[in-house]
Amino acid sequence: TASPGAWIFNNKVDTIQPFKAIDDTTFQLQLVRPYLPILGILSMQYCSIVPHEAVEKYGIDFRRHPVGTGPFQFVTWEEGQALIMKKNLYYFESD
Repeated sequence: TASPGAWIFNNKVDTIQPFKAIDDTTFQLQLVRPYLPILGILSMQYCSIVPHEAVEKYGIDFRRHPVGTGPFQFVTWEEGQALIMKKNLYYFESD
């Protein structure tokens, strides 16, 4: 929760272990009480789940090294000019 967007979880999740990776495909969130907007919040860009290894490797420069599981793969980025992406052949939804 070192992300600048972590504030959205203030007073919403457990302070000791708010997030847990159960396995490679299962994520658990421990709320302090029922919170109806949580599913909408989890779909926002602030809530992208990324491998901790990538964050540890790039640290503060993480934003310059995109990681994700979406329909596109990063090719190159010239900030303020262009972001080039290509189709992710391994994305679960096809054409």
